[in-house]
Amino acid sequence: MAFEKNSKETEVQDEKLAAEKEALLNEIKQTYGIEVPKEEAEEVVDDAVETTQETAEETAADTIADTVKDSESDSPQSESSDSSGEPGELTDEDLESSYNETISITAKEPLPKYGKCFAFVPIACGTTLLAVILGHIPPINMGIPSNSTIRYIYIGFGCLLAVLALLLIVNAIAEAHIYENIQMGKLVTTGVYSKTRNPIYAGVIFGCTGILFISGNAFMYVLPIIYWFLLTYMLINTEEVILRRRFGQDYKEYMQKTNRIAPIPKREE
Repeated sequence: MAFEKNSKETEVQDEKLAAEKEALLNEIKQTYGIEVPKEEAEEVVDDAVETTQETAEETAADTIADTVKDSESDSPQSESSDSSGEPGELTDEDLESSYNETISITAKEPLPKYGKCFAFVPIACGTTLLAVILGHIPPINMGIPSNSTIRYIYIGFGCLLAVLALLLIVNAIAEAHIYENIQMGKLVTTGVYSKTRNPIYAGVIFGCTGILFISGNAFMYVLPIIYWFLLTYMLINTEEVILRRRFGQDYKEYMQKTNRIAPIPKREE
């Protein structure tokens, strides 16, 4: 009976492992748009599972050894051996329990690569492009100053905003590795994310504002204000709700220390 039970458990574990391999293949294909050879993917999964199992076994061994040691000190006669009569021997149930516990602690569900506020990006960019085109068509082009000095000031200020936008976005993607951390389900609070909680969205606002200033039509300078309020409303009602639920007190403390959009130090209350 014990042999049949162990065989059934082994079959169930093999089925679970096969399902995990298949899920990993699908995730790689969907995320990166590439077809990974099944043999190579299975080798990677087998190595990862083997490494995790070894770690889990070592952790379980240390934990059970400590437990046995404590039990022996309290009741050496009744607690010194397991069901097989050999003290300190690890059973399959102990190893499986420790392995499952390790996986549940270390594995984190990935965050969405593109949050619900990502719709703001095409909205802001499309509106800005339309504003630039319309801003040079009579009679709307009356908002463009005829004074060349003022015109150069607008262009210079717009270029500064465009550079700031580029720095925010590049730092978020290249230095903070935001997409890798999203895949691992981590909350990033360092680097550019210590200046603003949403550097990519902030970069989009500053970039669109810079383009509007370079275009030079003062009638269109109300758009950045609209962008700011729209993005704030979208963040409060979508992504921030998800992040508060996911990270709890850690995200609440992060909100208190870092501005939502503006990349400047937040005043301490």
